[in-house]
Amino acid sequence: MKRAQESVFWPGITNDIQQTIEKCEICAQHKPQKTFKMIQCSTPERPWQRIAIDFFEHEKSTYIAIIDYYSRFIELASVKTLTTNELIKKCKQCFARHGVPEEIMSDSGTQFTGKEWETFAKVYDFKIKTSSPHYHQSNGEVERAVQTLKSILKKNEDPHLALLTYLATPNESRRSPSELLMGRKLRTRLPVKCDKLDPQIIEHDDYRVWDENFHSQQAEQYNKQHQTVEEAKLPMGQRVYIPDQRTQGIVGPEVASRSYTVTTSKGIIRRNSSMLRPLPEPEKVNVELPEEHSSSADTPATEGRSRYGRVYKPVKRFNE
Repeated sequence: MKRAQESVFWPGITNDIQQTIEKCEICAQHKPQKTFKMIQCSTPERPWQRIAIDFFEHEKSTYIAIIDYYSRFIELASVKTLTTNELIKKCKQCFARHGVPEEIMSDSGTQFTGKEWETFAKVYDFKIKTSSPHYHQSNGEVERAVQTLKSILKKNEDPHLALLTYLATPNESRRSPSELLMGRKLRTRLPVKCDKLDPQIIEHDDYRVWDENFHSQQAEQYNKQHQTVEEAKLPMGQRVYIPDQRTQGIVGPEVASRSYTVTTSKGIIRRNSSMLRPLPEPEKVNVELPEEHSSSADTPATEGRSRYGRVYKPVKRFNE
């Protein structure tokens, strides 16, 4: 743009160049990915109301991480296979200890999107909520839990004892995950008075206020650090480019916050709006023919006026 301004005198050259760039489809496809403002997740009304589940691998072993959104209480389970049957088996064992949650968050893996998992959700009466494929940030709570568990597995010979220590340690709210979930401290190897292990009444109203403020501060800090922008809603029918698929598509309904279905030549997929590049609409070229040439050769000519006002009559041989 600077070179063009130095080269020629062109009134409105900056605006013309910007409009040309906005209409360029190649430029739109290679725009850098925008970072939208963090959506603050609301604090559940009670413990074990909303949980998140994810698979992860560590040293050629596969595990399931389960975390409670309210208390940050983490469950760790080793699995032999990445199947829905194995997932359901571990969930049943966990639910037998803590009860059935009202909502389960997960990614869009095949284990969480099949009919078997949907049937299990109906039988056990909980709602399913999935995040956009390839967008792990939308399920950040379980991603942080996975990082914690990987650190525990890496640094400790007895990961269960290390996990017990984590669950018994107070966090910034001055309450441990076990206290927030079960209303009592857990006994560890550290000496403690017996009365400290008695069940206690937790002021959950005060905790929810603290947790909302804590998440609000985190979102504010994230938005400031990453210079985030407001999300622009994508209308249905918008042409977009999907970088990870290297193809174009048409935006469909919004199935969740910032998550859309997109129709492509390969089928219908789901993506977060930050992973979609809106494409400019192709310009429509209108060709206007002179009035005296607008009729086709197969249509009989009729008497009329030219654009200069001259009266003309059709030649008879054209109508024969």
